[in-house]
Amino acid sequence: SPTAALRFIFRHCGVLVSTPHSSRFASLAFGTFYFAVQFLTFYEFIKERDRKIIRYHYYQMDEKTLATIRKFKIGDINKILEIEEQAFPKTAYPKETFLNYGNSFPDTFTVIETGDDIIGYIIFDRGGHIHSTAVKRTYRMKGFGKMLFIHAAKCAQKRLWLEVRSKNSGAITFYKRLGMKITGKIPNYYGNDDALIMVMSQKK
Repeated sequence: SPTAALRFIFRHCGVLVSTPHSSRFASLAFGTFYFAVQFLTFYEFIKERDRKIIRYHYYQMDEKTLATIRKFKIGDINKILEIEEQAFPKTAYPKETFLNYGNSFPDTFTVIETGDDIIGYIIFDRGGHIHSTAVKRTYRMKGFGKMLFIHAAKCAQKRLWLEVRSKNSGAITFYKRLGMKITGKIPNYYGNDDALIMVMSQKK
């Protein structure tokens, strides 16, 4: 092992240094020892980095494997409101709006959950219009939002499209990564901000 190799080099360096008339050998031994220490330090760094990457990917895989997408139920409302408050603290939809969506789109108001925890939702219609979507803060950047969009794209009869605040650069970047493009703008749609119309480049 690398540690055993280091002990071997150190032991033999000590022998060389203690040998009479061995200054040249001592310098060579010291150089070898220094190189070995640097190499092993780098080796341990790479090994630990790879362990972290592997742990991260297993975490991602396990989370996605356990994730379930299903239709919204009335009993989900409180968790949906919590997610909504996190995602849109200033413009969160009230309870009545979500209940109306549940009545209007019983087949396409969809939630995603891991275990007993609802971690996101998406509301869309068969025409591909996404009315609202959000993912719990602690589960963002892990692919769950993309899973919701893939599900919506498969269920909708037309290409997905939505309105997004022109100042919401994070959401715009996310939608572009999903293959959506800006096709228009509605001035003052949100009162103090314009709405950008984004459309999926093709039906998934």
